[in-house]
Amino acid sequence: MSQYDIWPGFYDFSGYNAIFVRTGDDPMPADMKRYFERYEKRTLVVREGDQVLRKYSIFLCYGFKGMEERMPVKF
Repeated sequence: MSQYDIWPGFYDFSGYNAIFVRTGDDPMPADMKRYFERYEKRTLVVREGDQVLRKYSIFLCYGFKGMEERMPVKF
C-alpha cells in the first residue's frame, strides 16, 4: 500500500482552482491547458546575491473542467 491508495483522485474536482508548478521558465504544457477555463503564469526566480539559483513557473489555474481517469503508465 502507498499514499496513492489512500488519497482520492483529482478527477472529481470540477470547478475547483489549482496551482501547477514546473521547474524552469517554461510554458503551460499544451495537454494541460484544456483542463482549465483559464490560467495565469507567474515566474519565481530564486537568487543568491546576483546569481540566479533556480526558476519556477507557477500557474494559477481556474475552473478545472475535470478529466478522464487514466491508469498509470508506470509506477
